[in-house]
Amino acid sequence: MSENPNDTEATKSENKVSLGKAAGRGFSWMSFSLVLGKVLIFFAQIVLGWILTEEDFGVLAIVASFIAFVRIFQDGGLSQVLVQRGKTEFDALQGIGFWLVAAISTGAGLALMIAAPIIARIYGDARLTNLLFVLALTLPLGAPATFMRATLQLNLQFRIISIIVAVRFAIRSIGMILLAWIGFGAMSFVLPLLFTGIFDNVATYLYTRAKPWNAHVAWKEWRALVADSSWVVFTAIFRGLARNGDYLVLGLMIPTELVGLYFFGYQLTIQFTWLLALNLRHVFFPILSQLADQPARQAAAITRTLRMLMLVMAPINTALAVTIGPLEQLIWHQKWASAVPLMQIFAIISPILILSDVVSAALASRGQFRLGGILTCAEGVWLLFSAWLAVMIAGTEDITLIAFWIFGLQAAFLLTESALVLQTFNIRTLTFLNSFLPQWTIAMVAGGLTAIVGHFLPTGTLPLVQILVLGTVYTIVFLLLAMWLLRSDLNDLARVAPKPVARILKKVFFLPTLEVRQ
Repeated sequence: MSENPNDTEATKSENKVSLGKAAGRGFSWMSFSLVLGKVLIFFAQIVLGWILTEEDFGVLAIVASFIAFVRIFQDGGLSQVLVQRGKTEFDALQGIGFWLVAAISTGAGLALMIAAPIIARIYGDARLTNLLFVLALTLPLGAPATFMRATLQLNLQFRIISIIVAVRFAIRSIGMILLAWIGFGAMSFVLPLLFTGIFDNVATYLYTRAKPWNAHVAWKEWRALVADSSWVVFTAIFRGLARNGDYLVLGLMIPTELVGLYFFGYQLTIQFTWLLALNLRHVFFPILSQLADQPARQAAAITRTLRMLMLVMAPINTALAVTIGPLEQLIWHQKWASAVPLMQIFAIISPILILSDVVSAALASRGQFRLGGILTCAEGVWLLFSAWLAVMIAGTEDITLIAFWIFGLQAAFLLTESALVLQTFNIRTLTFLNSFLPQWTIAMVAGGLTAIVGHFLPTGTLPLVQILVLGTVYTIVFLLLAMWLLRSDLNDLARVAPKPVARILKKVFFLPTLEVRQ
């Protein structure tokens, strides 16, 4: 009996709606944890800024680079490979994968312990030895949770993932504050990772009830899984360099205090971008994976995601750039005034940096891990080169000029790379640029006009008054420009937003009554 074409089309339509709803709900739930995490990390950094010194933050910058590598070996890339294969293969191989992950993470932890004294000697700071020892312990501790979280991700259980992520941020933030207050110094940054590792294991087990450790070790299957995940691991290693390689280079070339300023400013302003990147990995990748056999819908999803991301990121980051000066005065009383120009550079350029996460998720959804690995390798090497070149050009004392060169070179590289890669998804360069440049440009124009207004404020204006005036001016200017030039994007954002948020968007921007996207 032949299949009814109408039934086939109905099934496709239902699948399209269900995936769209899953994406919208997933983005909403992950956005909840994103905002909460942003608030918690921001509050933690405020307190740490009172307690810790520039030198402490310089040591933390180096440790942060190694944290990025530590996380890679918690699952060896296997969870991403198995999620890409689909639920059937994931269920069949999760037991074997668990034991392989346990072996990889334990071996990597031992290797880091052995290397810790050598690394401390290279950077000339004995404190790094104990800090890296603690990081080594988190490797085998975090591996099971990373793998069980993949089960939730594959089943599109984003609400549960977001709750776990939110609680993890709370544990880490509170732990850092308490330990720093007691006097643990730089160690307050890494010890909470042990607490969050324990929590992740308990929480993911309670939600999944998965017991992959009951499966046979199946040594013979390891080789094939390692081969499949090798490019994922390779990609993750260089993604770590692409995120934190500048700290490694700067730590060797400029004074620790300046590295601390750079790290403090970057961490304060980049949290929103970093959390959106986390959102992409949890929501965008599994959705795109299910659209891999529908290239037209996949391409549309990529460009729509770019528009939505930039519509959210650009105005928030630019608002931070125009208010960070008086905000620093209000909170730290000019203790970190030297970091203000750095934070403005980071806030303005950081929305461009998330392009690499979109490209990475798109390639992974097609199983193109090798190409993704090569591109991420190029990004990591380029950041190392950019940091070295920036110091060569700007010298070892002007950290603001160093930051300008590093981020400018990185943004230029990522724009070029993203445009070329997305052409393989039948997304033309003009379409790619049009998917994010209008939102970013409008945010910059609003920020520039607000900065002009700020110059006319009387000398001695209280920081809180400056924040209120600049924030109000920026909000009004951006809202007017967005209503005029970005109305279609605002409609799209309201369609995928939770109902309460959608109602607010419609009232603020005078949007028409919206129908559910079919």
